Amino acid sequence: MDNNFCALYRVLREESRITLKQAANGLCSISMLSHIEKGIRQPDYLLRTRLIERLGVSTAGIINYLQPGEYEVWLKKNLIITYLKKEEFDTTKYLIEVLKKYIQDDDKISLQFVNDICGLLAFYENNIEIALEQYSKAVDLTMEGISSDNLNEYAISPVEYYLLVMRLKCKARLDRFNSGEIKSEYESIIRHIDSRAMDIDVKARIYPLVVTSYYSFLSNNQENITYTLYEAVDRAINLLIKCEKTYYIIELLKAKLEIAKAEKKDDYICADIENIIRELEKIFDILDISYTKIHICYFYEDENCQYIANIVRNRRLLKKYTQNELSEGICSTKTLRRIEQGTVDAKNGVLRPLLKRLCLPEGYQFGEIITSNKNTLALARKFRTALIEHNNFLQDDCIKELESLVDDKLPQNRQVMIKNQLLRDKQCGNISYKDYCNEIERAIACTIDFKNIINYAGGYVTESEIECIYAYACEALKKGDNIRVSSFKCFFERLIADNNPIRQPFESLIMRWLSATYAEEKDYKKSDHYAEISAWQELKCHRIRVAYQSIYDMAWNGIQRQEKEAANSKYCETLHQCRCISKFYKDEKAATFFEQKIIQVT
Repeated sequence: MDNNFCALYRVLREESRITLKQAANGLCSISMLSHIEKGIRQPDYLLRTRLIERLGVSTAGIINYLQPGEYEVWLKKNLIITYLKKEEFDTTKYLIEVLKKYIQDDDKISLQFVNDICGLLAFYENNIEIALEQYSKAVDLTMEGISSDNLNEYAISPVEYYLLVMRLKCKARLDRFNSGEIKSEYESIIRHIDSRAMDIDVKARIYPLVVTSYYSFLSNNQENITYTLYEAVDRAINLLIKCEKTYYIIELLKAKLEIAKAEKKDDYICADIENIIRELEKIFDILDISYTKIHICYFYEDENCQYIANIVRNRRLLKKYTQNELSEGICSTKTLRRIEQGTVDAKNGVLRPLLKRLCLPEGYQFGEIITSNKNTLALARKFRTALIEHNNFLQDDCIKELESLVDDKLPQNRQVMIKNQLLRDKQCGNISYKDYCNEIERAIACTIDFKNIINYAGGYVTESEIECIYAYACEALKKGDNIRVSSFKCFFERLIADNNPIRQPFESLIMRWLSATYAEEKDYKKSDHYAEISAWQELKCHRIRVAYQSIYDMAWNGIQRQEKEAANSKYCETLHQCRCISKFYKDEKAATFFEQKIIQVT
């Protein structure tokens, strides 16, 4: 089955009712995008990501394998964001000048990034005129001529919405701009986002930012809260609750509190809001994270990028291929060596067969199943939802349909299908532990020899393989299978030490599993270490669920150490904190768990 990015992109674009002109505007020519959709041309990762985001489609499942030049630019951008968050502005300015030397004149997306960072630096230094100039340039690069009157003529990505908001924030700081026009622009952007069909995690990245920015503008100008904003604050909060994210959540709750007080709502409503604000702030304080700083430039933090030279070399080592064996019938050994050294770009005609031999996805898949059929992807997501909701009938229907749609000749797809059936059987209690072990090992063996995993000494492990191993490790820990638990513990610790590019949320889940394992062994120091890292990573990525669960683990470890009164007090406080947050985020299972623990303690 064709897994070409181009084949699926056209379907998604047409379904979104976005024209070629709207999708390509400011990024590439219409003819180039037409060639991309026909598979005649392949876009680089920056263009591909922006094209997808303009459709309102999440890029979370897309892995980008970066060529040497792309990787160099990506590293420099990440370094700039790191120093910007540290507020080391002089270093940031120096790094921007270095980055400029690597950017081509026609690379509008990278030039837009440079304008954005320069604008942000000027904004922080209170040089508002310069900041406005930079943000105006950034907007014009890909959205020339855009205004509140013609927003519907444009397909806008989250990054581009953000640039529009930053331009508005600059205008709001200058007296020469009319506040009524600024208010009108904010409301136009909010209505535009509301009217679009977007994946929930895409909307969650931008909507809270727009709403909090608009609220700040009205507050600073001592203007009355508009009905548009009143509704938007609630929608933004509900959006974050639904996808368990923390983007601007504290700022939104503070806005809701002020609105509630202004409208003279019941005292208990205000008290509830104050309580959840207080508990969320405590979590950030416990982990020493500034919830305002983590919002800076989060649009550019792309954890889906991996260096093709490292991936090919490390995967080859894990599968125990020599360079001669891997390159046979595909390219010369010399070419493979140069690809692994990062001295040449891997051409598509060479890269695709190399990835296929290494049992790796081509990097353009929109989900865990490799397909160009959007209905198959939707069905896979539906199955995942059915698992979470314990809807056994829906699970059965999804698996039957998937079996007829999925190309199981691809080893990655076979792995996913075996894993899905196994998860369904386990949830229904239809499988013994012995059979579970055999089946999960069969799933892993679709793409990698299981012995290579257990005896792991370095190499690249895919996300699908990690998910299988994590599920296996959880079941082994639950059953008290100490031999397997010990093997998985060694594997996960080597994997982390080896800097294998594990994407969130799997890294946080692995950390929490290691924390639970060490707690079982009564090594509470290491257990706390992994629990704290797990919570820290989750909040850094704007996710909440694993964060409060890991904080609970740390408090529970204090009880197990028998630290008496201090631990008991901290444990009780943490239970109430976790119950409060889990109820707010409508995590009923966790809320019930914490409620039962509170009853036991009291």
